[in-house]
Amino acid sequence: MKQLIATLVILALIAGGALALMRHYQETTVARAYESSLQDLQRRFSERLSPIRSIKDERKYNSEMQALLSWYFGEVQGLRNRFPGHGDPDRVIDEMRSRHEAGEMTKEKLEEYKEHIRYVRWVFERLESGDYSAELTGYSSNLRFDVHDVERDMLDDESRIRLDFVLWGAPRDIEERRDRTGATIRRVVVPVRFARIFFQFLNERGHVHGEMRGASGEPHMKVINPERWVPEFPPMAVLGRYWIDLFPEEAREFIWELNLQTLTASGSRMRSDYRWRLAVPPSWRTDGEWGDGTTTRSRRYIEHAAD
Repeated sequence: MKQLIATLVILALIAGGALALMRHYQETTVARAYESSLQDLQRRFSERLSPIRSIKDERKYNSEMQALLSWYFGEVQGLRNRFPGHGDPDRVIDEMRSRHEAGEMTKEKLEEYKEHIRYVRWVFERLESGDYSAELTGYSSNLRFDVHDVERDMLDDESRIRLDFVLWGAPRDIEERRDRTGATIRRVVVPVRFARIFFQFLNERGHVHGEMRGASGEPHMKVINPERWVPEFPPMAVLGRYWIDLFPEEAREFIWELNLQTLTASGSRMRSDYRWRLAVPPSWRTDGEWGDGTTTRSRRYIEHAAD
């Protein structure tokens, strides 16, 4: 009798193990099917984005981008319905917390990643809601630069201009491998450098009142691979945020120049140059002293870039 019970226990353990393996296999298969479907959707998005990026008319461009994003997120919802539980936005944060608890990530790095995740989610929600529209846009050398949000805001107890952008179409190299759980690990390299940023301010007579430039063109925050933090994020996007000092009180117009450099496959550098001349909103002007009393103000007002 004891031998029979022992045999039944062993069989039960074997059956339980077999069921667990089968469940793991099914989960892995479904996860790979979801990843494959999402990658196919993102490939189709990239193909449809290519001709839209070069549209010169700003109104037409915004209309086409909104239509493209509406199509994309409709397809994303279809994937969510087919693969319930996949694409969970909290999954990435949970994985980061697990790595931190296992001693594989410092608390400082965890907080940095959480800041990136919050920022990417904020932009993602704007894209998904249909609220995305470029307030300022430019096209150069196959790269589309969209400013989608500009506000006067506070940074380190100082009033500044917060400027959020999306750069569409930046080339990227992707290296992929699978970890022991079967999940896909990607390493993304975007060979684009924000080389120069420059502002020139004109008074009511159209004369130059002052200038301002950064030590480089790199933004305060830069996210080169939003899909790392939100897997369903539309591809071919680099996100970023500038914090700009307030403009002089006398400024009525400003000229903004931005220069990017892309490293090509042959090793040469391709320039993307953007230039805008716009009226200065009153809220962007300081009501106090500006600069150092000269016509040029040069200092590093962009703290850092984080990839």
